[in-house]
This record gives sequence, structure tokens and C-alpha cells, in this order.
Amino acid sequence: MATFVACNRNVERVVLCSGALPLHRIGVEHWPAGMPAQLHYTLDDPFKTDGSVESVLRSVNGAGAIAEYIQYPGSGHLFTNPSLPGEYDAQSAAALWAHVTTFLDV
Repeated sequence: MATFVACNRNVERVVLCSGALPLHRIGVEHWPAGMPAQLHYTLDDPFKTDGSVESVLRSVNGAGAIAEYIQYPGSGHLFTNPSLPGEYDAQSAAALWAHVTTFLDV
């Protein structure tokens, strides 16, 4: 959903947490010019589709923006959600939020 919003609304940057869809899958032809993106996944996320992350990285870079891809240990898809004990990873969640706050300059 964040990819769709980023491509259809005026935003400064986008954070994709465990959800990178190639633009053609959401009916978008081009990434917005100059809009940076940060992508976050665990190394073994069961929902990560081969080629999806790479496709988004190429789209962002092709639009003249920086794309960061950060991976975390583990296999949880929603690893930042403490209400999901089978997926949650406190260390990885803290690292994600540190990356995000720096990226958003908060």
C-alpha cells in the first residue's frame, strides 16, 4: 500500500516495511522523480517475492533517487509487531525504527 500511495500522492519519501511490489503490479509506470525509498525485510521473510525488491530498487534509482535496502535477521514478516510473538524480534524492530527515524530526519 505504501508504494501505491507514494506513486499517487505528493510525498517526500517512502518507507516500505515488508512490502515491495513492482510498479506494474499496482498499475504504475514510473516511480516519482527524486523520491527516495527505504525498504525493510527480514532475511527469510516468507512473503518476499523473488525480484520484487530488486524491481523497486531499480525503479527508485531510475527516477534519480536513493533506494536503501535493509535486511534483518530472522523470518518474521511483521517482525516489528510485538503482538505477534512468533514473528516479533525486539532487536530487529529497534534497528528498523532507528533506520526509519534517521531516514525521515525525525
